[in-house]
Amino acid sequence: VSDMLQCTHTVSRAAITEFCRTVGNYSSSHVDRGQPVLSAPMDFAIVVAWQAIIRAIFPKCVDGDLFQLVHLSNGYRLYDGCRGLQEGDTIHTKASISGLTITGNNMKVEVQGELERDGEPIMSVRSAFLYRNTAPYDFAFERTIDPLTQVTVQDRKDVTVLLSKAWIHWVDADVVAPGVVLTFHTRTMTKYRSAKVLAHVQTTGSITYETDTKEIIEVGRVDFEAEDIAGNPVLDFLRRRGAPIEDQHPLPNGGYSLTPDQEMLSSLSTAPQTNSAYAQVSGDLNPIHVSPYFAALADLPDTIVHGMWTSAAVRTFVVQYAAGNQPNRVRRYNVNFVGMVLPGDRLETKLQHIAMKNGRAVIKVRTSNAAGAVVLEGTAEVDPNPCAYVFTGQGSQTQGMGMELYDTSPTARAIWDRADRHFQSTYGFEISHIVRHNPKTKTIHFGGRVGGQIRANYMKLVYKEVQPDGTSSLKRLFPSIHEGTQFYTFEHVEGLLSATQFT
Repeated sequence: VSDMLQCTHTVSRAAITEFCRTVGNYSSSHVDRGQPVLSAPMDFAIVVAWQAIIRAIFPKCVDGDLFQLVHLSNGYRLYDGCRGLQEGDTIHTKASISGLTITGNNMKVEVQGELERDGEPIMSVRSAFLYRNTAPYDFAFERTIDPLTQVTVQDRKDVTVLLSKAWIHWVDADVVAPGVVLTFHTRTMTKYRSAKVLAHVQTTGSITYETDTKEIIEVGRVDFEAEDIAGNPVLDFLRRRGAPIEDQHPLPNGGYSLTPDQEMLSSLSTAPQTNSAYAQVSGDLNPIHVSPYFAALADLPDTIVHGMWTSAAVRTFVVQYAAGNQPNRVRRYNVNFVGMVLPGDRLETKLQHIAMKNGRAVIKVRTSNAAGAVVLEGTAEVDPNPCAYVFTGQGSQTQGMGMELYDTSPTARAIWDRADRHFQSTYGFEISHIVRHNPKTKTIHFGGRVGGQIRANYMKLVYKEVQPDGTSSLKRLFPSIHEGTQFYTFEHVEGLLSATQFT
């Protein structure tokens, strides 16, 4: 069960075109219009990774019966900062079983595939399958990347508790003090003896801290291992005392619908009459999808449409209606196959914006057949539409701007106060004073050690002056301030908010 299965696949224009035609994806980003490079939809990752994934779901420890295999779910994640797949990419996939868990007489197999381009991970594919009537508890286990969790040290009691944990090995224990926020990055391997008893648990990882200069440093390591235990004390502690960084914030009243008016735009799709085309293009040749004879042997009413076809067909609506036809805005997509789709079924998809998560919209996806039975449900995470805030420059400032927010919002007040501390220590004035009162003059005194440092800061300010011949030179912004200057006065007849130095 610990084997790493690998495969390499080069993405071709012909394969992208055939895949999109088969799943009905006619997005302008993926239609061949003669562009130099053709991009592939997110769902194409299953084509790239399938050979590694399909071998991983048949571990040697399981006497798997293909007719008892049910595809439960599938998910994609496009890593931050990475572009999607495109023509010419050579992708190397590493797939392994991330979990074998038992429910009743059934065994759930979860497979994680990591896709790499030029040696760098770009996205992951995660699929879950169910073996019916197969339940070998001797091999049940789970590998998980635990939620990224932050623990805020509130007081000295919290310091004592953290320093007492035997499973934490501190690199720099002096950092642990009231007010500090620690981030736990952990992974867990769990082996089961039964539904309630864990045969073996191992949680490892790092603890980091962000300095005032935004540098991330490791201050400790997590290392816990135990056998025959009823729970995981590390994860229990983090759930009680920490907060997940990637927290989801529901929208009021359940959010709002993104499903279009069917008279104007459609969210309807029709399953293919035959599954042969998708079987060929995806490499999923399970006979229950293409042979009525084998479907009958498996006690199925007909050949079953590939769950991955339904997933891909539905995701086109997510791109169209939730991501404004910008495919790379969809960063995660996870669906569960909760009902069978038969050839020719008419499917209707509904989209609901239900929450925000780290600045991304969380979209609930739900697809039903003509009888109203749900066949697919899941979520997508969509990046916000790129936008720019354009400020008109001089003339837009007004006295008191932002001060109401300062008075009512602790977060805003903290930002203004931080700015005031910087300007006061560096240039001798508080920016909030200028905004609140818009004085016509402000005198900065340079006496003493602190005043001398402030004067030096003014003397360091320069700008570049370009000459008619194209050459340039640096000029001092405040040429009248020199080593002997005792003070400097800013002034403007309409108030300093209209002075160039402050606007």
